[in-house]
Amino acid sequence: MREQMHHFRTCGGQALYLGAELDSAAFHIYRKHGSKPIEAGRGYMSFFTETKQQFENKYFALGATQIIAHDWPHYLGSTALFPGDFPGIVRNTLLKLIGRIFTEGPSHTSLGAARTKSKSSKLYFSFA
Repeated sequence: MREQMHHFRTCGGQALYLGAELDSAAFHIYRKHGSKPIEAGRGYMSFFTETKQQFENKYFALGATQIIAHDWPHYLGSTALFPGDFPGIVRNTLLKLIGRIFTEGPSHTSLGAARTKSKSSKLYFSFA
C-alpha cells in the first residue's frame, strides 16, 4: 500500500475515492495510509494529496453550467461529485443515485447497457 500511495503521488494523483466494509481490515489499512471516511458510519473513503477543500475548490471551480448527457468521460467527475458534502443533493434519478454515494457500480452497469442498447439512451445529472 505504501508503494501504491507513493506511485499515486508521483504520477500527479490528486484525489482517490474508495470503499471498504466499515471497520474491516481494508478500511483500517486505507485509513493508516491517509484515507478518511467521507461520513461517520460508512465505508466510503477519500484521500487527497492537498486538503480536500483545496482539491474541491479547483476541481469544482465556478464556470459555465451545462446539462449534458452522462457518458463514459463523465464517470470520473461523478466519482468526486456524488460523495461531496455540498449544500443540496446531487442526484441522477435514472441511476437511482441520490445523495452521498459512490457511482461505480450503477454507472458501469448503466453506461454499458446504454452503449449496447442504443446511442440515443441519455442519462442526465442534476444538482439542487
